[in-house]
Amino acid sequence: MIDIIIPAYNSHDTIIRTLSSIASQSILDRINVTIVNDASKKDYTNEISLFTSFMNIKVIDLKKNVGPGQARQIGIENSNSEYIIFIDSDDTFYDEQSVSKLYDGIKDTKYDMLVSKFLTEKEDGSLEEEHSLVWLHGKIYKRKFLDDNNIKFNNSYANEDNGFNTLIYLLDSNIVWYDEITYIWCKNENSITRKNNREYNYIGKYGYIYNMTWAFENAIKRGINNNKIKEKILCVILSIYLYYLEFMNIEGVEEMLEKSKKLKKIYEDHKLDDITLRNKIFIEECHYLLGELKNVDFLYNKISFEEFLERIGD
Repeated sequence: MIDIIIPAYNSHDTIIRTLSSIASQSILDRINVTIVNDASKKDYTNEISLFTSFMNIKVIDLKKNVGPGQARQIGIENSNSEYIIFIDSDDTFYDEQSVSKLYDGIKDTKYDMLVSKFLTEKEDGSLEEEHSLVWLHGKIYKRKFLDDNNIKFNNSYANEDNGFNTLIYLLDSNIVWYDEITYIWCKNENSITRKNNREYNYIGKYGYIYNMTWAFENAIKRGINNNKIKEKILCVILSIYLYYLEFMNIEGVEEMLEKSKKLKKIYEDHKLDDITLRNKIFIEECHYLLGELKNVDFLYNKISFEEFLERIGD
C-alpha cells in the first residue's frame, strides 16, 4: 500500500483539484490518503465529502499551526503503508499513471527513494521540466528506510523538504533517478514560496541555511565523512556565496552571514582534499546556481570566495 500525505493550510480553493488528481490514479485501490489540516480557518468536510465514497481518505485536524514539515511528519506517524508520497494541497499528479510509475519504480527493489521529474508552472503559464532532489515533488520513499534511520522532518517552516532530502542523500541510501514526469507544481500566488517572492528570498535563504546545517550535523553525528558530504557542503557554501554577491548591498544580508557560522565550521572541517576536484565543482556549481546570469567572473571579482568565508561570523 501507498500513503499519500497532504499538508493543508487554508487550501480550500485548491485541494479539490489535488484530490481529483489522486482519485484518477490507476492504482487507487492501493492508495491511502492522509490530509493534515494545519490549523486552517475552517475544516475540509465539504471538500472531502466529494471523495470519501470511493477513496480511502482521512483527516487529522491540528489545533495549532505547525508548518508543512511537521504536518507531514504527523501524517507519517499516523499512517503505516510501506511507501510514502507527498503532494502539496495546491499541486497535482501529472496523469493517471503517476503513482503507478512511482510505485513500480521502487517496489521489489533495493531503492530507498525514487526521484522522478516534475513540471513547474511558470508565471506566463508555461511549464518547465525539473529533476531535482530539493523538493518533495515527484518522489516516493520507502518507510522502512526512514524508520530504520530515524529520518524526520524538523520544525522549520522553509526549506524543510530540502533538509529532509539532503539528509537522506548523505546517509547510506540507495536513490534512483527516474526519467518520467509524475507531478505538476501548480502556480499559486498565495503559496509560501511564491507570495511576496522577494520577501521569501530572505525567509527561504534563512531556512536553507538552517536546514543544510541541520542535515550536515545529523549526518556527521551518524559518522558520515566522505567525499559526498564534502562536495555537498562546498556546493551549499557556494550557493550562499553567490547569493551574497547578488544581494551584498541589501539590508539583512549580513545577518545571513551570521547565521552561516556553523556551516562555515562544518565546511572548514570537511574540505575536499583534491583542489582540482574543488575547482571543477566550483565552476560547475557557479554556472548552475547563477542560471541565466552569465557574468560569473564579474560577480566573482566583487569579493573572492576566500574573502567571503572570512566575513562569515566576523
